[in-house]
Amino acid sequence: MIPDGRPETIKASIEGSLMRLNTDHLDLYYIHRIDMTVPIEETAGAMKELMEQGKITHWGLSEASEEIIRRAHKVCPVTAIQNRYSMMYRDYEKLFPVLEELKIGFVAFSPLANGLLTAAYHSHGEFEKPGDYRSAMPQFTEEGLKENNEFMSWMKVIAEEK
Repeated sequence: MIPDGRPETIKASIEGSLMRLNTDHLDLYYIHRIDMTVPIEETAGAMKELMEQGKITHWGLSEASEEIIRRAHKVCPVTAIQNRYSMMYRDYEKLFPVLEELKIGFVAFSPLANGLLTAAYHSHGEFEKPGDYRSAMPQFTEEGLKENNEFMSWMKVIAEEK
């Protein structure tokens, strides 16, 4: 997927979504991949126009940094940020004070760490199917799974004690 944050592309995408969903508006529209070749202010401007036209009620960003959030929010208030977050990946906690300040909600992407926290995976070979991106993730290598399954066993003991 190649991100395209140009206003005309976003507007065409919204129109296509409205038609396919047979509706006149979308409650929440995410920009899932930020196009770094287009100033976020232009993308946010398109979202503002779409909100003024009643085609979207709210909008959000995915995998966004503090700088991008603040710049976008100045043009058109952002409702939600969707970033990777789980007990195994907490890097975006640094955004929480900013989101609270700007009154923006946070939606966790991959709260089960791509299935790792289910403790259902025990061997790297389970991801040899074509297109399964987990086969390239460090936590799903043989060594990573061994370490993480040890951690999950420890977590299970703690959970059972509660």
